Amino acid sequence: MSVFAAWARLLRVANAPSAWSNAVLGLAVGAAAATTPRGVGPAPLPTLLNEGFLLLVSATLFYAGAMAMNDAADAATDLRERPGRPVPSGAVSQRAAHRAGKLGVIGGLAALVAYPQPEVVGLGTLLALSIVLYNALHLRHAWTVALPALCRGLLVAIAVLVVPAAGPTDAVVPALVVAAAVLAVSAYARREAEHPGRPARVGRLLGSLPALDAVLVLLLAGNPEAAVFCIGCGVLGFIGQRFAAAS
Repeated sequence: MSVFAAWARLLRVANAPSAWSNAVLGLAVGAAAATTPRGVGPAPLPTLLNEGFLLLVSATLFYAGAMAMNDAADAATDLRERPGRPVPSGAVSQRAAHRAGKLGVIGGLAALVAYPQPEVVGLGTLLALSIVLYNALHLRHAWTVALPALCRGLLVAIAVLVVPAAGPTDAVVPALVVAAAVLAVSAYARREAEHPGRPARVGRLLGSLPALDAVLVLLLAGNPEAAVFCIGCGVLGFIGQRFAAAS
């Protein structure tokens, strides 16, 4: 395994687009809620991406950091159950993975500081703490499957609140729907190493999250451009997973 491939697997690069689609879902819903005059169309996708650029950077860093931290925490278990993973195989050291995890989480939170809304940083801090708590406790407590769901819901809520005129109530429905979907996948993924076919199915389920985001974008924001972006994230993730499986 090359160094590049090892780090790409460690950081779950192929699944990162699902975090982007979560962010765009929240941005589109926030923009729709902030647009009060009737007859005003949905916010153009370039506007959403421009205003939410640092949010997309933050989502990427949070996701990559969480994945690296997870592999560092699971090193002993993976040595028995999944020795081909980057850390137990020796392609990436446990210390390097843990350091990358911390940097990703800190960087994700730092990127949110640029937004003036205090609730954005507040929810970002809760997201960072949830990532750390999950990786510290998930091997010992079954209830921690709720924490990845909380993280995804918080990401959507943060994205809604990044839009200046949007309010907390605008974030409730999209955040809860996404969190419920991720909770179902997380519960199914627990002890996936005991079931040979389950990891692949979990990957496909995670890869379908952008499709859910696209549906929510259409229903809650009426924004076809943002929905197409979410679908594109799903296609990109699918291609990335196929490439990772072949490498």
